[in-house]
Amino acid sequence: RSIKLNFQEIRRVFIHYCCLTGAGDTMTQASFLKFCTDSKCMDRDLNKAAISDIFKKVNAPQAVQAEEYDEVNPDTELVPCEFVESLIRLADKKVGSEPTLDKRVAAFISKYVKVNAARAELSKFRTSIY
Repeated sequence: RSIKLNFQEIRRVFIHYCCLTGAGDTMTQASFLKFCTDSKCMDRDLNKAAISDIFKKVNAPQAVQAEEYDEVNPDTELVPCEFVESLIRLADKKVGSEPTLDKRVAAFISKYVKVNAARAELSKFRTSIY
């Protein structure tokens, strides 16, 4: 539910970090680490190694995938659904004190993503080209 309520915000964050080092539609591991650093969610337990581990788990090839999906889902970068999964994993690790996973995700988004993460300013871009 928290992902759905914050969809546009998450989308703008994803686009911003994708554009840092890639073509703009997938997120590299370096950009994911930058997102985590900017979000200020890193600590002693959620360190570079833990974040790298989350990136690898989320980006692991699935047992059964359509051939077309493999073409748009590089093994070294996150696609949007993998970024969402990474947010869930980060929330579970960082805000484990909340009673439900949805509450952990909501707390993570409000405490770290909304407050600290950069996001693409799509409306500014649109108005600047028109």
